[in-house]
Amino acid sequence: MDFGMERLHKAGIDVTVWEEDRNLTPEELVAHCQKVDGLLNVGMNQLNRELMAACPNLKVISLHSVGY
Repeated sequence: MDFGMERLHKAGIDVTVWEEDRNLTPEELVAHCQKVDGLLNVGMNQLNRELMAACPNLKVISLHSVGY
């Protein structure tokens, strides 16, 4: 477990990581986010109003990316 994940775990934060080497479909993203408080998006997933409307528990959405 890396340092960041270990710190989150010790703080009592449950983290789910998408391990597949592909982006989620919009339907998969909604299904995985309906009962979570936060989303850290690393990839090209579409974060749109449909996602936010379907996931009322989301309190924070963060995008982790690099520019070109």
